[in-house]
Amino acid sequence: MIRAQGIDISKWQGFYNPVLNPPRPVDFVIQRTSYGMKKDELLYQIQPNVLKAPIKGCYHFYSSAVEWKPQCDLFLSIMKPYDFWAWDVEKAFNAPSNSFVYGALRAMEYLAKESGKPGLIYTGPSVWFEWLGPIQADLRKYDLWTANYWWNRAMTNPQILSTMRQDWRFWQYTDKACTDNGKLFGVGSYGLDLNCFNGDIAALHAWAKPVAPKLCPTCGQTIP
Repeated sequence: MIRAQGIDISKWQGFYNPVLNPPRPVDFVIQRTSYGMKKDELLYQIQPNVLKAPIKGCYHFYSSAVEWKPQCDLFLSIMKPYDFWAWDVEKAFNAPSNSFVYGALRAMEYLAKESGKPGLIYTGPSVWFEWLGPIQADLRKYDLWTANYWWNRAMTNPQILSTMRQDWRFWQYTDKACTDNGKLFGVGSYGLDLNCFNGDIAALHAWAKPVAPKLCPTCGQTIP
């Protein structure tokens, strides 16, 4: 099986102009749309080209400085043109309070109910083990996008750790984009996150169920 491959981007990439022959296929693009109570500063500059991708996802960086529900409502207000979403739970800029940990679960429940789209929780082994222990059992019913930087394992027959989930849906396997060649993928930065889907392109389409984008009859551009 050849796994579907893709990238995830945010303001840190500066811009995204798809290229014809990137170093690895770009079967999907996942864009950061928001963090805390802010929209990504380059959301609308980058979005038009993201929406041209065969499969397009969006993600929100969950902040411990704000209650979970206002963040979810902001995210829901932005995600309409995307095929799927992810709730990004990381240690950076966050504190592991009970409200943050249980808020992650409440957020997943709320977004799954309100979005009408496939969704995932994004996190890595250290957060899973050290912060999310009290809600691991509940989180297992949601798809997982794992951050775990092992290219060979991600693209062959990967196992995360035996005590972590093996049923991952997406795997972010590097932030170096084939050794800091992000610009070869059409972004403005050398660093770039690369990901794979746990299935081939047909399985990715079956999971994401993409809707064909609306095009402007005058200019032919994608309408968000």
